[in-house]
Amino acid sequence: MRKGIFGMPPLSEEERKQYIDLPPEPWKQWLLREGLKPWVGLGLFTFDAIFYLTLKESGNALAIDAILPSLAVILYLNFALWIYLWRIPTPDEIRQGRVVRSALRPFAVGRWTLEYPLWKESKFDELSEDTVNPREFS
Repeated sequence: MRKGIFGMPPLSEEERKQYIDLPPEPWKQWLLREGLKPWVGLGLFTFDAIFYLTLKESGNALAIDAILPSLAVILYLNFALWIYLWRIPTPDEIRQGRVVRSALRPFAVGRWTLEYPLWKESKFDELSEDTVNPREFS
């Protein structure tokens, strides 16, 4: 058998035509969904490191005592920002209608995900019917 790109089998003519006919994903949608994740993570890490080093190197006793509590707050805010942008509820949450906010999930659905417009328009029922239950295949 002939090997294609990256060791995968080559596409048949029918598969090739299907992929050519598919409309490409808009660049903005890809950027918000996938492209910015590593850069936002790197930015948050850089901000946290600068904040920590600023408190540590200030030499102020009050600032040194505030390092752990303030880092806990900043790490939670980082987590909340990540959830705000990219949280995708599990299929079980969608199916059971349990997509709710809590302290660990301050936002129900990430704003930069494909699920957000459905959640905003209360059309999660359509999404729950289309999802595949992974337990059916175990």
